[in-house]
Amino acid sequence: MTPDPATKKPAGRRIVLTALGSMGDLHPFMAIALGLKARGHEAIVASGECYRQQVEAAGLGFRPIRPDSNWLGDEQFMRHFSHPRMGLLRGSAAN
Repeated sequence: MTPDPATKKPAGRRIVLTALGSMGDLHPFMAIALGLKARGHEAIVASGECYRQQVEAAGLGFRPIRPDSNWLGDEQFMRHFSHPRMGLLRGSAAN
């Protein structure tokens, strides 16, 4: 790390964490990013655009990547591909 001229301390790094999937996939990466931010790093979460609000509300940087997981908010799609207690039942849209 290059020292910050003002403080003579090592400057933090920009670290990008990528998460695809549901909130259950995203939350662990957000926790890691918050820990990195607390240690002086610039933590950015790259994920589907549908998660921008949650990531930015946590005080983290956000960058959109594809594919977006906006299908998680589509009730008809979710009823077809998942069960309320058992979770995802089908692995592809072809089923």
